Amino acid sequence: QVSFSLSRLKIDHEVERLTQNRYMSVDILLPEHNLVLEVDGPSHFAMNTLRTNGSTLARNMLLKHWSYEVVCIPYFGWPSDEQAQDKFLSKLLSKHIEVVKKGQQKKKNLVPES
Repeated sequence: QVSFSLSRLKIDHEVERLTQNRYMSVDILLPEHNLVLEVDGPSHFAMNTLRTNGSTLARNMLLKHWSYEVVCIPYFGWPSDEQAQDKFLSKLLSKHIEVVKKGQQKKKNLVPES
């Protein structure tokens, strides 16, 4: 569902990709932005809580150490309808990439101009 939403928003992404060092597989990679999206299901949280567990925290720290930006999407926060999903994802990613809504969505490269 997250990949479909990214496609609707016209954001280039790759699903289930290895990190550049080939040590870890990530759920979704936005290669133009060196950004990893991890969709965190129930196994990423401590039992009977909504607190991120140790292995998920370690994953995130490793990815950041390897110079990736990491954005986690918790299963309990993902909306059920497509329009809400797109809005949720646009807002979540707004700190990392700009999604402009004017009829058709566009992406803006964050590489600084020389």
